[in-house]
Amino acid sequence: MSRTSTLTHASQGISQPALPSPVQLEPLRDERKHNGSFLDTPPLDEADPIPSDTSPETVSREDSIESHFRGTWHEITFILVVIMAQLFSQMNLGNTIIQAASIADTFRIGEVQESWFVASYSTTVGAFVLVTGRLGDIYGIKTLWMIGWTWLAVFSLLCGFCGYVQSAVLFDVFRALMGIGPATLMPNASALLGTAFPPGFKKNLAFAIFGAVAPGGYVLGLTWGAIFTQIAEDWRWTYWSMTFLCLTMTFAAWLVIPSELNVSHGGSFDWLGSLVGISGLVLIFFAFKYGAVYIPTLLVVGLLLIVLFVLIENRTEDPVMPMSMFTKPAFAAVIVSLACGWMSFGMFQYYEPQFLMRLRGISMMELCLQLIPCAACGAFAAATAVYLLPRVPAWTVFLASMCFFCISQILLALTPVNQSYWPMTFPLTVLVSIGPDLSFASASLIVSDQVSRKQQGAAGSFINTVVNYSIGLGLAFGGNIEVSTNDHGRDTLKGYRSAWWLGAGFAGLGVVLTILSRKKMQRHKQE
Repeated sequence: MSRTSTLTHASQGISQPALPSPVQLEPLRDERKHNGSFLDTPPLDEADPIPSDTSPETVSREDSIESHFRGTWHEITFILVVIMAQLFSQMNLGNTIIQAASIADTFRIGEVQESWFVASYSTTVGAFVLVTGRLGDIYGIKTLWMIGWTWLAVFSLLCGFCGYVQSAVLFDVFRALMGIGPATLMPNASALLGTAFPPGFKKNLAFAIFGAVAPGGYVLGLTWGAIFTQIAEDWRWTYWSMTFLCLTMTFAAWLVIPSELNVSHGGSFDWLGSLVGISGLVLIFFAFKYGAVYIPTLLVVGLLLIVLFVLIENRTEDPVMPMSMFTKPAFAAVIVSLACGWMSFGMFQYYEPQFLMRLRGISMMELCLQLIPCAACGAFAAATAVYLLPRVPAWTVFLASMCFFCISQILLALTPVNQSYWPMTFPLTVLVSIGPDLSFASASLIVSDQVSRKQQGAAGSFINTVVNYSIGLGLAFGGNIEVSTNDHGRDTLKGYRSAWWLGAGFAGLGVVLTILSRKKMQRHKQE
């Protein structure tokens, strides 16, 4: 369940991507002072202290800021429309995972190539979200948000028509380009919520709902794909129906989102750095996805482009990614650990549905029912993160998330084929859903404590890049180890288990790095 970070809010003039963690970090500021770490986001009026949510100052401020809504019903409708970005981003992951075998049959390709359908989408979301938030700052957040819906509609339509041309390569390309849509939607959806509401209950509730719908979006996507593939027996309508829904959301956005929320701050955009950075990430993904044949060339070129990206960002006045962030004590450790955890999570997202359908022989609709706990427990984990982070050190929550990642991968690798749902599959669907929300929320807070105010938006975008890119990169590693261990497709179970043990190794590395870096993660925020 790919995610987006909320480190700052749009009232600061910095757009921030929002992941399915409900943490609205800036209200935690006062609550975290007891453990020496707080999120130092500037109040609306720097000259005055932040008032409590029930003070007259806050009430009058909310009245003035929320005057663009015509009433409570308008506020509710606005929130429902904006959180659809989160829901649809996850739906477009789940709807393809569940019908990957049917799509592969249409294109007459082998099982080992099916992970491309998912990995290409996640990788593009991760690579492009680094820049789309900045574009929203320059050209208007509502404008970019509506462009994201339109883009997603167009490439959903084209993915469906690939069934006629029977080209797996073209389908992979369109799936990758489809990912630019959610990459545009997510940071600007978060910016819309941040702009619409001042600090207080409504803002916290809006972001909590935004985070809580992500696990449900993944399960709903599985169900959506199952309806058209198993019942209607035509996977193409999964994408054509998404086209209609996306166009509907474009119209709803135009109708519901007040024009005064189309905030733009102007400024320049680092086109060269963005192009070089995205190209480097894409080539590195291709290198590992294709395996040993292409690694020497693509990997070297990709790494060289990343080095060039660093040089460009150090010389640019308005960089997409300020390199000074990487000099902070715990920044690199958190990012690497986060990547390890989410690479392991990608192994669950893709291989668990394949295990249940191919080896246990359950239907697509049965699969959707068995994974319903993911939606419920993911939402519960999001709420738990909101409760815990003001009360305990963030690194302990982050460490717990890495443990949940690791334990769930071990359970996956040890689950017998000829076993009922309840002994192991049910517990692992509960455990695996807790790690993502805890890890994202706690990592967001730790990173926010490490970087300066002006770097909050860039740090948030980078966390989202790490989360989504890691899912694709993890599937690249997992696909390679699956192919090398499944005896040329004759031992499917061994291939799946090899991928899960790799995921357990990634998550275990995240646990070790977190323990070793725990003291650095408690440092005060850098100004």
